[in-house]
Amino acid sequence: TMSYSPDIMKLLEENNIDSSSTGLGTLEYLRLLPLLFEQNKELFQRIKHLEQELIPKLDLTKRAGVKKFLNCSDGKISSMMNDGRLKEGVHFIKELKGRKAKITFIESGIRGYKEENS
Repeated sequence: TMSYSPDIMKLLEENNIDSSSTGLGTLEYLRLLPLLFEQNKELFQRIKHLEQELIPKLDLTKRAGVKKFLNCSDGKISSMMNDGRLKEGVHFIKELKGRKAKITFIESGIRGYKEENS
């Protein structure tokens, strides 16, 4: 008799797939593929959600937090701002304070950038 993991057995039962003593045939395996794919997708999304909850919260309005979040250097962030990968008004706000420019990053924009580019 073939033995399958409890998760596979549950999928087989829920979808009326016969797991007789001779094991699964080609058609049964093919019927399992979309179910396994869907299960894998759900697990991936749960892991992604858990990672977001467990990873220490970074201040994504500050350069130090953005550097850690995007895993890049100061120089890379500067060049991303200069070449337009990070856009003013979308990813950051620039305020002039005397002769200096104060950069405040926009958290939702930075998160969106990472999602689009990972």
